[in-house]
Amino acid sequence: MKHMIGLVLMLTSSAASALTCVRPDPARSFATAQAAPETYIILRGHIGIAEVLIPPEPADPQAPAPIPVWFTGTSLTPQGFTQPYEGPMVVQPTCAGPWCGEINQDMDLIAFARQENGSTIITADPCGGWILPDDAATVATLTACIRGEACQPGPQSH
Repeated sequence: MKHMIGLVLMLTSSAASALTCVRPDPARSFATAQAAPETYIILRGHIGIAEVLIPPEPADPQAPAPIPVWFTGTSLTPQGFTQPYEGPMVVQPTCAGPWCGEINQDMDLIAFARQENGSTIITADPCGGWILPDDAATVATLTACIRGEACQPGPQSH
């Protein structure tokens, strides 16, 4: 019985500490998107749930369903978030074990959106690297990054 309890405690503590996230950092997200083979746009604005849109079928039936949304805001240019951008897109939650990414309805944010087969997709992962707060520091960092100015990620603390 002691061995069984020890095994259960070991498994429980492993599961509880299994997800370790690096603090989201706009410069790190920018570098990751820039190095990716996919095309990304960086958006700043408001997401509302687009109930009239039909969600696409998930590739994996065990994966969280994509969430159709409507985005209103701007995209990042070397002059800042100056290019108007509005339209439908999909938020795709992903999971790491029991932890899944999420997005709050009607929130203002900065998001890295992947362009794929005519769709715009924001990945909502459990660690939050593709969806960032809409604050002055994030805007300043991303504007510097797209201009080719200093764009260094902060420390990778948990």
